[in-house]
Amino acid sequence: PYTKAQADAAHDQWNAMCGHYSIAAATGRPLEDIRTAGVPLKGWMNPTMISQTLAALIVPAERFLLKELGYDVPQDLVKLPQINHGAILRIQWEGSWMNPGVPAGARYQRTHYIAIKDGTIMDPAFDPAISLRVEDWLQVVTNDIVPQIKGATGYHFTHAWIIESPLIPLPHHSLA
Repeated sequence: PYTKAQADAAHDQWNAMCGHYSIAAATGRPLEDIRTAGVPLKGWMNPTMISQTLAALIVPAERFLLKELGYDVPQDLVKLPQINHGAILRIQWEGSWMNPGVPAGARYQRTHYIAIKDGTIMDPAFDPAISLRVEDWLQVVTNDIVPQIKGATGYHFTHAWIIESPLIPLPHHSLA
């Protein structure tokens, strides 16, 4: 729903980041809609802000905490039909900040959002205006993105916002 020039302008003008780009990509909305949704523009987004933005845009979506559902294997999750129709996924970068006793704030500083739509992934860490096939993204995130994050050893998904489709009903208790 946006070009690289529009993504760059949104970042420069109102500090758009991965959460904003991911909402636009997953919902097909222009970045301007995300900016004017009424959620504070802080240059970052937490899970509550993602949910509030989707609600303000009147986008039907259901939020899942993925650890509770047992979907922590990225290769399995990104191939589910419900996810592939349209979703926003929150990534937790793994590293020493995940060790016991490290303040939770250290973990929250190392998170990221991506969007999945129609079998492709838009990842702002790669390029916010380009979508990759799922198989290509799995290689790029492991081989290119994780090594660029100082101290990162891997990643896992923590949350999913699945955009409701009239053709693919949302699962209400399970993604299986």
